[in-house]
Amino acid sequence: MRRLILLLFTCALLTLQGCASCPRQDPPEPTQALAFNAATPIYRLAPAGHEALSLAEYQSQLASWLPGRAPAVLFVHGRGKEPTKSVYGQTGIASGRALQHLTDRGLRPWMFNWDSAADGLDRSCPLAKTDDAVDPFWQLLQFHAALRAQQPALPRPVLLVHSMGAIVLQKVIQQHGWPATAPGDRLFERIVFSEPDADERDHVRWLTRLAQREEVWVTWNRGDVTLNFATDAREAGEGALGLGVPYNRPLAPGVRYLDLSHTGCWRGWLNHTVFVAGSFGYAPTTDAFLGRLLAGHPIDPDHDRAIERRDERGVIRLKP
Repeated sequence: MRRLILLLFTCALLTLQGCASCPRQDPPEPTQALAFNAATPIYRLAPAGHEALSLAEYQSQLASWLPGRAPAVLFVHGRGKEPTKSVYGQTGIASGRALQHLTDRGLRPWMFNWDSAADGLDRSCPLAKTDDAVDPFWQLLQFHAALRAQQPALPRPVLLVHSMGAIVLQKVIQQHGWPATAPGDRLFERIVFSEPDADERDHVRWLTRLAQREEVWVTWNRGDVTLNFATDAREAGEGALGLGVPYNRPLAPGVRYLDLSHTGCWRGWLNHTVFVAGSFGYAPTTDAFLGRLLAGHPIDPDHDRAIERRDERGVIRLKP
């Protein structure tokens, strides 16, 4: 019944052109379609549109990418027809263009691309391809670990993992663990899981392992229209972590959970992404906080002015 009400509500809202505080900002039609290519799993924006890199090219350019005036972000996308969706975008509520939106925030994003093609809300097809992404991403992590050992003074990037991309990270940790670093060091400035599509029930085990090595954030949105209907290829009664953790289930120790369910107007409430600057109705306080989060700026949950409160479990809620 909850999903039926949400579906009817969503359909009604999508017939509107937006509200005064949340203007509709649909992207232009993609200029071209890009086929998935396992030989070039790294993408970045370039004056000509984009550049695709092999893992060897990524390794050779890693040390020159990390320094710079703008913070570096490594982005792992969720389901969709990639890399077209994140490079050029698509029409509709799931607009994509993540690399451009991150750039608009003053960041320097590079994207790890995996074979995530799906039709509509289908999970089965991209879920079956997550295993193929494990070894390439593990190799990428090894590059970061080797560079940290050689040049520990280099800046660390933020790792942003969206939706079904979290399942790729989950399987990497379950199959390989996490690369070794010097005591007290870490590979990334922080890891942010934006509304992850990984199963909520078993997230504690693998996220606890990760939080022992890295600073980990998880955002959720109970009104996320995509995740509320992402039930195929999932056990009965199981939900996505990006919809939140019920009060009667544990949280992963050391992980910082950020509840965005009550932030922004209706387009922000229905949104399935947290990195689109200003285009889905997030309040200025929230938008600025997310910008600092993705830029790797220090955040003290006990004293940050943007944080309204932390509940008895420690879940963070931002000021309106």
